[in-house]
Amino acid sequence: MSKLILINQYREPIESYTIQLPGGGVKQGEDLEFAARRELKEETGIDCGRVYYLGNILPASWRSNEVTHVYYTDEIVSYSEQQLEGHEEIEVIRMSIQDCIDGIKENRLNDSELCYGILQAILKGFISLPEMR
Repeated sequence: MSKLILINQYREPIESYTIQLPGGGVKQGEDLEFAARRELKEETGIDCGRVYYLGNILPASWRSNEVTHVYYTDEIVSYSEQQLEGHEEIEVIRMSIQDCIDGIKENRLNDSELCYGILQAILKGFISLPEMR
């Protein structure tokens, strides 16, 4: 059974941990795909093969012009140690697609980028919608 690679990270604005997609900022002059690969490696220790662009989301358009770009891969090339920044404390989580869908359905998983990424991966045929329970 395929597993999703997610992270559990403390987020100061909500004063709690949240399960989400690995990700982060794009450095000045950095290509979006390169940034996605770099953040995956830093936060999870995973090097990946081909990545697919799922689209972008405006996670808080009422207060910010931030745009989040979401990528998908199912090609894990290698595993190594996380390369976290000093302020980061990230737990890597492997979760079945069914458990993720159930978590979204039951509002236990409610990160907007995760929900968007799962929806786009289903719509674009990268993952199959599991049988609804």
